[in-house]
Amino acid sequence: MLSLDSAVNAKGRLVHVNQADPERIDRIQIEAISEMIGGKGQIAVLSATSQATNQNTWIEWMKKELEDPKYKDIELVKVAYGDDLRECF
Repeated sequence: MLSLDSAVNAKGRLVHVNQADPERIDRIQIEAISEMIGGKGQIAVLSATSQATNQNTWIEWMKKELEDPKYKDIELVKVAYGDDLRECF
């Protein structure tokens, strides 16, 4: 079995192809968000599905990046998933 982007259990696959470094994805996303909101404010993350391992990894890296003192004025208020948008409203 081959997995792409969102890894399946290592015991259940022969090869996994990950086209991007999750830590770099998060850093770029947080840098862009910070620039868009002028370095302060509240933000939320909307992810496709709560079972997307790749996106959940990105979200965890984003949370870690937000711990950097340069983002002290940015507050992550919600992580929501598209597979249950009722929670967003």
